[in-house]
Amino acid sequence: MIARTARDVETVVWIDWSTQQVPGESYKTVFQKGQAKKIPAMAWNADVPVVDWTRKRLLGGPRITGAGPTEHYEKRSDEDLLNAGGIAGPRPFQEIADYLAETARAIAVPP
Repeated sequence: MIARTARDVETVVWIDWSTQQVPGESYKTVFQKGQAKKIPAMAWNADVPVVDWTRKRLLGGPRITGAGPTEHYEKRSDEDLLNAGGIAGPRPFQEIADYLAETARAIAVPP
């Protein structure tokens, strides 16, 4: 069902994005002024709380973490990469969609 007005809303999904360093991994090593510097590999986290808006109740939800970056993922200069403080891989959009689809099937109530 699609909500056409605010009153029709029954469920709300909030996606809260953050990044974290992939433990023990770096995106790549660059040399600046004779020193080797590792650029951290980062992964996107998506906290996906689901709210029963009708009952104003938090149903919970997972933290879904995406993959780290690949060597060819980022095309910026080494200086830009160092200034960024780390390079994140792709956001886990498909994993979020899969979770929501499965959740919808699991809690579906017949009309």
